[in-house]
Amino acid sequence: MNLSHILSAAFLTSCLVVPSSSSFKAMEAPSSPIPPATKDITISARGDEPLSLFDVLSAVTEASGVELLADSESMIKLKSSPSGFHGDFTIPASEAWTIVEHAITQGGLCLSALHMGDARLVAVHMTEDNSKMYRWKYSSVGVEELDYVALHPSFLFEMSLGLSNLDTRTLSNQMRGLGRDHSNLQLVPFDSHSLVLRGVGREVESIARMLLETNERAAESSVEVSAGSSGDQSAAEDC
Repeated sequence: MNLSHILSAAFLTSCLVVPSSSSFKAMEAPSSPIPPATKDITISARGDEPLSLFDVLSAVTEASGVELLADSESMIKLKSSPSGFHGDFTIPASEAWTIVEHAITQGGLCLSALHMGDARLVAVHMTEDNSKMYRWKYSSVGVEELDYVALHPSFLFEMSLGLSNLDTRTLSNQMRGLGRDHSNLQLVPFDSHSLVLRGVGREVESIARMLLETNERAAESSVEVSAGSSGDQSAAEDC
């Protein structure tokens, strides 16, 4: 099986990856770039007026002790875009960021952990605004934090991957042909066997898992080829 076939199969698998229910726990990782909500949040409808993305995002940032920072265009989009939530309901603190972030992603926005000191700032960006991507801040995470990244589908992350069985330069070129339209995901080869992924948590997590699986499959294919070659050589010597 060649690399393109392995990639295509793994890509389809990655599209189905969702966090398991057991993943919902206090949203902390070794680096913990995003403060978890410290209390449940209550979403309350205002009559027939739909709740906006700004309404639900404000609820989770308040529960997390975070301030929002957005340019005028992003703020207009936040306030004018319906969240998709209806009625009154409560979101447990452990799930608050994840659920609200899914709505943020559906609304064409993404988030960045801009500053996490005594003051905590989260920036809001429009995902379609590629001209400003170079100014966005990405939180660095390791492969061991993939479950954490999955809980933050709209935050920007960057992750280094070592792929000892793949040529990452060839891999990057093949990934461009997989048809990920309207995606801000970046794959930057670092050398022949490592690369950096940059994008929103939903994509970084699913593509990282896909590439790690592809790397494992490439290793297995290499072992099978080596075993086959050894068998052929032994057969030839017996003759």
